[in-house]
Amino acid sequence: MPGQRKIRSGSSKAKVAIAALREQETLAQLSSRFTVHSTQINVWKRQLLDGAVSLFGAVGRPR
Repeated sequence: MPGQRKIRSGSSKAKVAIAALREQETLAQLSSRFTVHSTQINVWKRQLLDGAVSLFGAVGRPR
């Protein structure tokens, strides 16, 4: 029987996703270092990339 799921904070998820974006380590290395499955790292990376668009708003919007 597997253990309980770990609850991770938003900041720790972001840290893992940013490390994945940097591509300085393989997914296997990141997975081992942060004790997170590689599939989960890919999910967080995709969420980070998708959410980045909303940070900058609509193109051509005046400030």
